[in-house]
Amino acid sequence: MHTFRFVFFSWICGALMYPPAVLLGDALMTGNALASFWLPLQALTLLAGLPLLLAGWLLLHLLQRTDWPPLVQYALWSAALLALVLALLAAMGCPPLPDGYYEQRLLVPMYITGIVVLLLRYPYFLEFCAVERDRVMGSWQP
Repeated sequence: MHTFRFVFFSWICGALMYPPAVLLGDALMTGNALASFWLPLQALTLLAGLPLLLAGWLLLHLLQRTDWPPLVQYALWSAALLALVLALLAAMGCPPLPDGYYEQRLLVPMYITGIVVLLLRYPYFLEFCAVERDRVMGSWQP
């Protein structure tokens, strides 16, 4: 349950940070940000991100079963999540690299938001690993 909670909070942070990042990018690049674009973009972000939530939970659950250091686990999990984002974009028919204005408008904030959320969640991951280790090994301390 702790694994799902960590992945869920990471996913919801990314999903909530993405629409403001798109609107901020629009405001900086064109001087115009459509506030009416917010709600549909938020709904699409939450809906399209559900496969990432489930896959991220499964990946982290599998990585928690290994004896690797937390930094390696988090690096593998982060790389796998970014690869899953690219796979999801390919499945939706979007180019993974932005080649036009409209792709740049939506994809660049998505990549930036994903990386920022992963960097911000790392301290919580270390705390999560310590709690999981104590839970598995008991409260015995040398």
